[in-house]
Amino acid sequence: DGSGALEQDELGRLYRSHQVAGVLEGMFKGLDVNYPDWQGAWAAVSGDAARVSAPRWRQLVADLLERKSLPGGAEACQPPPELQPAVYEQPRAISTGGHDAVAVDRAEDLGLVGASFTVTALVKLHGAVPAYQEGPILGTSDVTPIRGLFMGFRAGRPVLAFGGTECKADLMAPVDQTVDVAWVYDAEAKEQRLYLQGAVAKVCAGAAPFLGFGQQV
Repeated sequence: DGSGALEQDELGRLYRSHQVAGVLEGMFKGLDVNYPDWQGAWAAVSGDAARVSAPRWRQLVADLLERKSLPGGAEACQPPPELQPAVYEQPRAISTGGHDAVAVDRAEDLGLVGASFTVTALVKLHGAVPAYQEGPILGTSDVTPIRGLFMGFRAGRPVLAFGGTECKADLMAPVDQTVDVAWVYDAEAKEQRLYLQGAVAKVCAGAAPFLGFGQQV
């Protein structure tokens, strides 16, 4: 990471992540077999060492580039599958409430975990929207602040919320007309962004990536 080392806590967090645990485990176990002088790599995950130094990572990466392979097997070398946009036609009047949900897939499989994502929808709010009204477009059944994921409307305003961070547009979406809404997360910038009709409606900084927790969306 440019600071001179990969700390044990950060490495442990990556190892426990649903998205990368298998790849990392295979990689470190492969290091034990193929690189006898790299025993500290697996030990760092197990808690027996304080850190894996940046020079050791650079040495490994340089060697892997020459070999054109990853320790841990060919499966770890496969590129991630290309994710196609999911399109659903489910007209509903958000102002009337209700919980008519359709299960899509696990958050990890949809590319929502630990990464940037964009979700778009054509939405029409019907009539006056009460201040208490919540209209989910995409999210998890767990609505607690840390584990939950919510993309939709609250009191007529677009909202993107996960990981204890909620980004809410300052203005309501127009009622009785179809609008193009986008919920965007930029993992590199750690920003949640909301768009209405292609224009920026709100940008919220300092949002850590969604962790997923293996939940259905």
